[in-house]
Amino acid sequence: MTVVTKSNAQRHAMVMWDEIAAEVAAEFPDVTWDKMLVDAMTMRMVIKPQTLDTIVATNLHADILSDLAAALAGLSGVLYAPQVGIITPSQIGVLPSLEVVVWVATGGRGTLIGAMLGAVGINAARSLLTAYYPEWWPIILGGLFVGVVILFPDGLVGIPNQLRQRLRRTRAPLFERSVPGSVPSPTGRGV
Repeated sequence: MTVVTKSNAQRHAMVMWDEIAAEVAAEFPDVTWDKMLVDAMTMRMVIKPQTLDTIVATNLHADILSDLAAALAGLSGVLYAPQVGIITPSQIGVLPSLEVVVWVATGGRGTLIGAMLGAVGINAARSLLTAYYPEWWPIILGGLFVGVVILFPDGLVGIPNQLRQRLRRTRAPLFERSVPGSVPSPTGRGV
């Protein structure tokens, strides 16, 4: 849980807000929480939205944050509109919705740059493939989605991190690799 404040500028009411938040948090020791200034919170919502769970804020600050959340949620529509020109009710359906989901999955969940990267990549693939195989596009899109989810669960943005983790595992000495139920030998020659 994150408590949003602005006690650095609003020295009376927001300081009291912080004190009450700390008192209530003491009553629930199993709940992890942090305190964040509202301007830093807006940045966190854009850069690291996956780190957020529950947000507690005053009416003013919650209004600011909900406006930002609506803008971020509407980004997929903003990315889709230039592709089709104008969005009409006839364009709302399963395939356009699936395309937006594949944009996010391909680019990377929880990142703004991932959604934009996925949108550009999928739209480029759509332009190329539908010129020759328009009837195959839904099948290609579904296959791409399944492939990305299985091979790259964090999307294209997560590939560098995934490669770093694989390199670390291959560089780890043999005795550091754990096998369930075994005790590693300090010499590395077996149990």
